[in-house]
Amino acid sequence: MNLLLLQLEDYIARQVAENGTVTGIAEVQDNRRANHMIKILKVEVGSTVKVGEADGLIGEGIISEIKLPEQVKKPTIITIKVKLTDAPPPPAPVRLIIALTRSKNFPKLLETVTVLGVKEIFVINTERVEPGYWHTHTLERDHIRQRLTEGLEQAVDTVYPRVVLCKKWDRFVSNTLPQLAKDYLSIVAHPDDDGISCPVSVKENTNLAIGPEGGFIDAEIEVFQEAGFKLVTLGSRILPVQAAVHVLLGKLCFA
Repeated sequence: MNLLLLQLEDYIARQVAENGTVTGIAEVQDNRRANHMIKILKVEVGSTVKVGEADGLIGEGIISEIKLPEQVKKPTIITIKVKLTDAPPPPAPVRLIIALTRSKNFPKLLETVTVLGVKEIFVINTERVEPGYWHTHTLERDHIRQRLTEGLEQAVDTVYPRVVLCKKWDRFVSNTLPQLAKDYLSIVAHPDDDGISCPVSVKENTNLAIGPEGGFIDAEIEVFQEAGFKLVTLGSRILPVQAAVHVLLGKLCFA
């Protein structure tokens, strides 16, 4: 946790100045954050921590009180005096369109792309996505929110990505894909001899489509091409989805 990310409900007092600066008093009461601050960050009264507000500014917080629980099941309460003045880092210029992965991999994938600055994630169904993948608690709103939070805390960012679950392929193709392709450079990762090398350090808004383990089938590739997507390849090696995400976003955003 490189950033203590506050939700609006954490505040017991909050003010916004004319220049946009946010000040206030917040209480951290959940065990995950409180335990990390005490056991890992070793905070004490008077300590300063980097703080951000969900979808808002970044600044500093001073620990004003630590109230240890009198009973085992009660949470530790950490009171923080907050001042937020700085904008979050700029987003990556990439919108990710990715086939749903298995439930044990999906949470880490969300966290990874959040760390890398992606702010729009369209999770789609394809021929090679197992139907059971759509019936898992990892797709529940609270679980998704938690993994996004952990990615933002790691990256020192505050702006939550928009995650859209597109369970119906036909509906995605007819209603969503044409809108996504407008005014964007659009590429689809596919191990094909006709594919071009992945663009590097893009500045323009870019759609990146990545298939499931085993890749998109030919008919799905044709759909993307008809929508204006260009095939890109990473060479002869067939990468698992998690590795492909790291490599492609690294080239597009950080090379």
